[in-house]
Amino acid sequence: MSGMFDSKQDKAKKKIERTKQEEKERRKSRRFIAIVIAVLLVVSALAITINSSFIRRTLPVVTIDGVSFTTAEFEYFVNDEHLSARAQLQGMEAMLPDPGRPLSAQQSITEGVTWGEHFIGQALESLTEIVALYNAANASGFILPQEEHDLINEEMAMMTIHALNGGFQSSEQLLQHTFGVAMTNDIYRSILEFVALARAYSEHVLESFEYSDAELAAYYEENRDDLDFFNFRIVTIRAEMLDEHDFATTEDYEEALSGALEEARASAYNIIDGVEDEYDFISAAEIHDFLVFHDPDASLRQTQGEWLPADTRDWMTDDARANGDTVVIEGEDVFFALFFISRDDNNYRIAGMRQLLISRAFVDPHEFDLGELDPAYILAVEEAEEDIRERAATVRELFEAAGETEDALIELMIEHSDDFTDEGYYPNIAQAFYQGETFTALRVVPEIQEWLFEENREIGDWELIYTEAFGYHFVFFTGYGDVYADLIADDRLRVNEHEEWVDNLPRDTAPQRHPAFILVNV
Repeated sequence: MSGMFDSKQDKAKKKIERTKQEEKERRKSRRFIAIVIAVLLVVSALAITINSSFIRRTLPVVTIDGVSFTTAEFEYFVNDEHLSARAQLQGMEAMLPDPGRPLSAQQSITEGVTWGEHFIGQALESLTEIVALYNAANASGFILPQEEHDLINEEMAMMTIHALNGGFQSSEQLLQHTFGVAMTNDIYRSILEFVALARAYSEHVLESFEYSDAELAAYYEENRDDLDFFNFRIVTIRAEMLDEHDFATTEDYEEALSGALEEARASAYNIIDGVEDEYDFISAAEIHDFLVFHDPDASLRQTQGEWLPADTRDWMTDDARANGDTVVIEGEDVFFALFFISRDDNNYRIAGMRQLLISRAFVDPHEFDLGELDPAYILAVEEAEEDIRERAATVRELFEAAGETEDALIELMIEHSDDFTDEGYYPNIAQAFYQGETFTALRVVPEIQEWLFEENREIGDWELIYTEAFGYHFVFFTGYGDVYADLIADDRLRVNEHEEWVDNLPRDTAPQRHPAFILVNV
């Protein structure tokens, strides 16, 4: 009996122990769940905090050579690269990412790289150079000029106008729509000031370089094949393109290809055959392809030596080349029929002028039922023409009455000129504007260029010149400036020395990405 009782006691004890253990496990489980929930709540709160605008405006995501950028600041540069790409490739949107989808979800033109990664890479590259310039500016004690501050103030004011015109409630809302949700007016201004300081200092260094007349002459002579301007006519003839799959055998294809090449070659030589002058070449080009060359200027090229087609360069830059020379230059499947006109060594002085412009009002033919054939449109054009004739006559009378001086013309510009250039002044006008020209000589209409460079032109000469493109131009000759060849050489030397200076600036080759870089949203 006693044994049986002991057994029951043991069983009761074991049951009590098991119950205690189970309760202990339940408590552990409840504590674990509570801890997990607490952690999740903390993580959730942290995520909300991290993604708040405050953190995006304060937490650094990348540091380049001691200069740190927050998410808001860095996203500006990423989006700026994106906007720049769209501006440069207008009309070729198919090459760019879909603006309606995240950049990070779209494959770029570079294999294995998303558009987000592509523009982040470009932003880091651009920032690395800007920071190098910024640090160099600070090290030199350079201060942002007041005119740069004025431009930034104008930019901020224009942002407000753009916002209102675009349907935004404020400039800050427009900035956030364009550059990221954390952008503010103050951050945008600080970015503008940061970039302006770097670029203004870069421009300051560029303008500081000086070269003697001997250095300019030596550089130009050494590089004259690149810097001279060439005037010539060219007709490019390509052999007919053939698809090998259209032929029964390889031999048939090669025979047809040979025939196509021979036909193109013969056409090129026919153009220069018997050509004695420029008019002959123009006529031959027109006979070859009337649709393309019925306009005499279609075959004309005026370009700087470095922009010459590679296949034609050696022939064109030969010192023996003279007006009337012709040649056919043969490429792999293309033939160039050439007529040489002249080579310009730019050894003349540029001209300066002031202009008071009286431009005609634009009459849009689309606003009339019959377009340009509509009598009402024709009448409106005639009225616009009459208006500028009367305005020109009035200004001429006032100018002559005031003594026909430069100051008199400047005074008349305030009320009468449609030219928004500062006091209508154009100091650097070359004899012609050439394709590929890198030096920023001013482009003016041919009628004005011809007048400016007439023989015996004297300071104080003036003329009222009419052009179909713009209207009436009161042109006042202010004198000749530097030799154009010297200006071209000076421009090239400056650019080359400046590029070398920028390349040699100390720079951070490995920008530091902070853990918060994951916040960058593209």
